[in-house]
Amino acid sequence: MTHAKFFYAPFAALFLLFLLPPDTAFCQKTDAPQTLTTPLDQRPRDFEDYLVQLAFRNNPNFTALNAGVDVVDAQIKAAKINWVNGFSGNVGLAPRDSFIIAQIPSLPPGQRVYPGVNYGIGINLGPIFTNRAKVNIIKQERVIAEAEVTKMQYEIRAAVLTRYRKYLLAVEVLTARLQALETATTNKELLTELFNSNKTDFEDLNRAESSYFAALEAKMMAEAEIGIAKIAIEEMIGIRWDEVEKYKVNFLPKK
Repeated sequence: MTHAKFFYAPFAALFLLFLLPPDTAFCQKTDAPQTLTTPLDQRPRDFEDYLVQLAFRNNPNFTALNAGVDVVDAQIKAAKINWVNGFSGNVGLAPRDSFIIAQIPSLPPGQRVYPGVNYGIGINLGPIFTNRAKVNIIKQERVIAEAEVTKMQYEIRAAVLTRYRKYLLAVEVLTARLQALETATTNKELLTELFNSNKTDFEDLNRAESSYFAALEAKMMAEAEIGIAKIAIEEMIGIRWDEVEKYKVNFLPKK
């Protein structure tokens, strides 16, 4: 009877486990944090993520690092079967005399003897015992290679997003400069009319014209900054900005 109690105890414990509420500490599941980069085989989360993925695909250094990981994988596969080099085999025909002496020392007179066959297997324990250590070393090299890939992913992401934010800032600056130029143009035209009607002096007109040309120069500088920002982004993504920007509508929130 005592044995029966011990036999049913594990099943009772398992039954009680299923009766526990789902919010029990060891039953809780936490969602994994979202990574900074989206894998290339997944759809980008937004337009910025799309730019980062383009940089991953078209950056030659990133491609080289990924290829390095593939090389290490091939080395691991080769090393796993390298232990067979510890075995060696040989097969050969033994000379007639040595066969008689070694195998049949008391051969009856007149009996015909055919050549014997020598075969053997050699085992070198060195490669067998050291191969596992070599595999572990290469696996650690793969960890290092993957870390280098991840590090470059973060660097590329930071560079792409920084350049894109600078582009967006340049666009906002140009918008402000256009508004300032519009105001300066209106003020200059107004003061020109007043000056021609002798309702203002030359100093006021001169200040208005100076403000106009300063606003015009600022607008041209802002346009140049936008062009430079586009070139900086193209350097990272490997594609002309005009070809990429048209896909931005695909990432706008659906109404």
